[in-house]
Amino acid sequence: VNTWEQVILEQIAEASVHASAVLSLSTNLDNLSNQRLELKLRATQLQQIRQALQSWIQAIKSSSSNEPLDILEREFLLSRVSSLAGWHPQGIALLDSAPPSDAGSLQYIPWLEEALVLLEEELASIGPQTNQITSEYDEMYAAWSEELNASRGLTAFLIVEPLDQQPDPAQPTRPTSLLAFVGG
Repeated sequence: VNTWEQVILEQIAEASVHASAVLSLSTNLDNLSNQRLELKLRATQLQQIRQALQSWIQAIKSSSSNEPLDILEREFLLSRVSSLAGWHPQGIALLDSAPPSDAGSLQYIPWLEEALVLLEEELASIGPQTNQITSEYDEMYAAWSEELNASRGLTAFLIVEPLDQQPDPAQPTRPTSLLAFVGG
């Protein structure tokens, strides 16, 4: 009986170590999934900004009007460029170089073209970042699968300890006199 007890305890202890690794890898996989999702969302946002700015530039070029922008149109452009800029030094410099509020609409075109260059650079950097995170995720998922199999389905929070030498003999739950008085 002692030999079987030791074998079982050793196997459970080994599985528990693997279960702890599964827990750690699961957290890391969640983090990588969140990073990949954030990159995809940023890429989508940048594509929407690109489409809006290109449409605006085409509309202004086709109209050949050089009147100052109204407040809403100027705020629309500034909000798109500020969403693109974030906290990047180039983006902040781009925002600082925005045409004045009384500038004609044609003066915004070179500024927006600079913004589109910055946008394309960021979009180009998202692809390699996504690929790197995907490869890290795949490697970590393979390790997670191996650890999950080795954990034998046990949780990392399971604690198994050896039994005392002999369990205490069964004790009646009630003394005999109380048992006769109360019943079974």
